[in-house]
Amino acid sequence: MDAYLYDDHIGTVTPTRRDRRQVTFTVNPSFAGAPGLLSEGFSLVPGTTVDTRQVSNFLGGYAPEGNHRIQLARKARIDESDLFAFLKKYGLTMAGALSFRTDSPGDHAPGAYRPLNTREVIRKLETAQRDFDLGNEPDSGRSMLPGFQPKVLLAKFADEWAYPENRAHSTHILKPPPPHRPATIFDEYYSHELSRHMGLTRFQSELVTYNQVTFLAIQRYDRIVEGEAVRPIHQEDAAQALGLDWTDSAVKFQNPEQPHSPLRPTARRIAELFGSFGDGTDLEIWLQHLVYNVIIGNHDAHAKNASIVHEPKGDSRIADLYDAVPILHINDDPSRIGSRKIGDELSLAIGGEFNHHRITLDHFYAEAASWGGIGKRRIESVIRDTLARLAVALNDTPVISGGSPALRDRIGYNLDRIESGKSIGKPKRPIAAWSKRA
Repeated sequence: MDAYLYDDHIGTVTPTRRDRRQVTFTVNPSFAGAPGLLSEGFSLVPGTTVDTRQVSNFLGGYAPEGNHRIQLARKARIDESDLFAFLKKYGLTMAGALSFRTDSPGDHAPGAYRPLNTREVIRKLETAQRDFDLGNEPDSGRSMLPGFQPKVLLAKFADEWAYPENRAHSTHILKPPPPHRPATIFDEYYSHELSRHMGLTRFQSELVTYNQVTFLAIQRYDRIVEGEAVRPIHQEDAAQALGLDWTDSAVKFQNPEQPHSPLRPTARRIAELFGSFGDGTDLEIWLQHLVYNVIIGNHDAHAKNASIVHEPKGDSRIADLYDAVPILHINDDPSRIGSRKIGDELSLAIGGEFNHHRITLDHFYAEAASWGGIGKRRIESVIRDTLARLAVALNDTPVISGGSPALRDRIGYNLDRIESGKSIGKPKRPIAAWSKRA
């Protein structure tokens, strides 16, 4: 099976007989691109075979996780851990600009967009919630995207939705509200608004309601739209770049029992990735992402929620902040008294601390200092500036109707505690209204 980056043939992939979780990747002898064009985890050397384990974990990292992957495999009648079969069935369009093409004529045609009406969009959302199919259709859908949650991949031109057939690229990710907690998509949108205000996120998003069905539509930051032409931009997440086991969904989290395990990520290991390219500003942006996620209460900021964008000419940069969803406030909801508590353990420790409630300014200072790439004064400046910008964003950003009650108050509480040098802790109920800054 042929591997293409953009429309350049970069190599071939074959099954590995001894282990269906792995594939063999041989670089095209005529490949003339930069060695790191595909991944920060390995180099492309013309005519050579890439390390099997490393490239398999990289490629497998583009697949969905958990029940999402199980359902896609069941639909295609393949084994959920059969990497070659997954790439063959769902690897025509993926995150970034990598594409796997068979001898089928449809794999080499440009693809087309079929307009959808509102009823068809709603039907795709309902089907995705039930079947985890990403909106793929049997004869023309061979796309996949990492993650656990149901979603639909569609294109939007002007104000019209369209289904991308074969090699046509989607431009948006549509998320239906989770049945057990519908406020989640509203809270995620509120986070988008805050991070856009701060300049940490540039992609657009919107809450859309059709016939009383509301969903979150997120513009893909790895796609460039020019009229009705869609061009992909290559990317990989930190779990892929670190070569973490693609078959184990837990490896994207740092292990509190073995915090220095080389099989798991740490904030420092990811910082080393971001510090290996550019002029050093990506390292500072990573620090801003960490601060932001802690303050808004997102302790699900794992290694698959931090990514590297690889530009066509070979330059790399940290991706926009994404999937930053507030979680910590959920236990504040009075209606949840007596319910099972949401865990408060961070996906990545900050300054050696995993407990979200115990994080202080000193943990951020210690974490960033351990990276060795930013001076002490600059660390303090970046952190203080991030906190100040978040305060302004909270001031200026309206509360989202349909979201969690008092979410802004809880984020403001976290912000005030951190700025004063205290740990985040746990607020008294009911939480006091956050006072806007003058």
